[in-house]
Amino acid sequence: MTDRIEALERLARLKTEGVLTDAEFEQQKQFLLGQGTSSAPSAEPAVGTFAYGWQKSRGIRRVFYWFFGLQALAIALMVVYFLLRVFVFPEPRPTTDATGANAIAPAEDNATAPEGETKAIETAPVVGEAQPYFQVEATITDASLQNPWNLDGDFPEDAPNRQDACPLGQVSIVNRSSQALSLDIMEIYGDSPNVTLPKLEQGMMATYQPPHVGQFLIRHLQPDGFSGFYLLNVVNCPPND
Repeated sequence: MTDRIEALERLARLKTEGVLTDAEFEQQKQFLLGQGTSSAPSAEPAVGTFAYGWQKSRGIRRVFYWFFGLQALAIALMVVYFLLRVFVFPEPRPTTDATGANAIAPAEDNATAPEGETKAIETAPVVGEAQPYFQVEATITDASLQNPWNLDGDFPEDAPNRQDACPLGQVSIVNRSSQALSLDIMEIYGDSPNVTLPKLEQGMMATYQPPHVGQFLIRHLQPDGFSGFYLLNVVNCPPND
């Protein structure tokens, strides 16, 4: 402060002596006065103003930024996870025929077919005497197609292309013919809906579970319609001993 006063006094003497003009004196005086004001510190924002509140809430704003940032990151990770599960790594879903027939399996595989109209039969040792005709095989050959079963009286046991079975038992229908077969099963005397089997290629097998006692006809799809050729005679089997 003392240096500024002495500088102003020297300017005044120079003006009095005629060394400085009035304009130069004012310019130098403003320069000296400006040095004093330019070094003054900046003032703080006034209390109650927006700038004051914004400055004081800096810590709270940082907490909110972190909180909502983590929430957005979690949501983004969940979206990526579900997209990967649906489009990149989908889980396999079991497929069954809509009519209730079991899925096709190779005839050489001695495996139980998936669940159909009733619970699948497990291949396990039977305690006591097994039910007759509970697990049977209906083998279809070229001879079976050329000499089909025909309705003759009371379903004679010696009729060709005939197989006895138990209700809810397992009937393995095996294609040993030289062609692929499109088959369905129809109850001859009854109201059970027809069951369409999956298409059987050569050497393939499908399983069927008769729903109840009765006579069921395996039919082959021909150009003019279905043609019956194999009888499943479902009898009332006694329980195991």
